[in-house]
Amino acid sequence: MTLIHLRNLIQIKLDDNKKQSFIILDILIHQYRTMSIFTPELKDSILTFLCENCHLEQISQIDEQNIKSIQKQFKIDFHDLNAILSYFQRSGFIAELNCRQVSIFFLLRMEASDFVRTGGFTTREKIILKNAEQLLLEIELLKKQLKPDLLDNVNKISSITGVIINAVTTFTGSK
Repeated sequence: MTLIHLRNLIQIKLDDNKKQSFIILDILIHQYRTMSIFTPELKDSILTFLCENCHLEQISQIDEQNIKSIQKQFKIDFHDLNAILSYFQRSGFIAELNCRQVSIFFLLRMEASDFVRTGGFTTREKIILKNAEQLLLEIELLKKQLKPDLLDNVNKISSITGVIINAVTTFTGSK
C-alpha cells in the first residue's frame, strides 16, 4: 500500500472530519517511514547482537572494521546504524553514545538485556496490535448497547481504530 492509497483510504473513512484525518495521516506517514526501514525485527537483531557481544553497564567500543561488519550483516548503512543506536539511547537501552564512522562508543544498559529477554520490539508490537484489536471488539460491544444518537460517535471511533490497525498491519506485515 502506498502513501497515496493510505491517504485516500483515510479520507474516505473520515471525510467529514478533515482535521482529524490529516493528524492521523501525519502519524501514519511518520510510522511508515520508520517502520519500512527500521522494522521491529531489525531493531531486535541489532539489540540482541549488542547484548551478546558487549558487556552490560560498561563502556563498549566498536571499531571501524566491526562497524562495517555490522552494516554488512544487517544490510544497513552507517546513517541507519547511527539512527538505530540513537533510538536505543532515547529508549534507555544504551547511554553515552558517541557514534563516528571510525569508532562507536556506548554504555549498554541492563534494560537492553531485559528487553531482549522478554521478546523485544517484535513482542511489543504484537501486544500493541492485540490491544488495538481488543479495543475494536469493545467498541463493537458498546455499539450494540448505545442509543442511536451516540452510535454515530462510536462508529467514527471504530472507523479510526480500524484504519490505524489496518495501516500498522499493512506496514509491518503483522497479523
